[in-house]
Amino acid sequence: MPTSRCLFAAALCVFSIAPAKARDNNFINTAALTGEYVASNPGLEILVPYWQPFNSNTNPFNTRLFDGEKTHFDVYALTTGTKLFSTPDYFFKMYLVGVAIQDSSLSDYDKSVDFKRLGNTVVMAVKSTYKRIGATDYMNDNAYLYAADVSKAGNTPWVKVFATDSSLKGTAIVPDMNANGTEELAVTLFTYQFVERHLPTASATVYIYDGKTGAALIKPNSYSIQPEGR
Repeated sequence: MPTSRCLFAAALCVFSIAPAKARDNNFINTAALTGEYVASNPGLEILVPYWQPFNSNTNPFNTRLFDGEKTHFDVYALTTGTKLFSTPDYFFKMYLVGVAIQDSSLSDYDKSVDFKRLGNTVVMAVKSTYKRIGATDYMNDNAYLYAADVSKAGNTPWVKVFATDSSLKGTAIVPDMNANGTEELAVTLFTYQFVERHLPTASATVYIYDGKTGAALIKPNSYSIQPEGR
């Protein structure tokens, strides 16, 4: 398969199994999804992210009611298209509990995805927002990181899940801080606080994680970006 077709397929796959109401409006940088990761495979590899809506509840008959999704990377040889392996699944609890994705009251769903390469680790940052309009209105923001060392099969991914009152704004590669040979990941979240009769305040919180292990390298620092208005 030509390289251009592989890259195009990877870009499409990002939203291929997302719910039908998802909006695909964002340009996705897929550079980290192609590279030389697996030493036992001659040439380059391509990573295809995969999501599966999933019901973690004990009732096996609620097949249309999802409270989260499983995700992993499928790793293929770039030149032949042969699947080499899949990274381990991880379940993220994130949907509106007890609401089917096909539910007409689920008025809006938006997913934003970002990829970074840190050595042989590929980090996928996901932000999603669900809105439900009905007798009671709901809005649920979710953000998580899924990071896997894709140099061989079986490596355990590291993950991070962020509070629903924070908005994931972006990630960045940081130079190696602990001299272990792998760059680090910076994550920026915005938090808004609404107060009656006042404009909202906003702050940015920065986290830095070890690229190999996901261990926190600093105490998260918050910075005011919007003072309270009166």
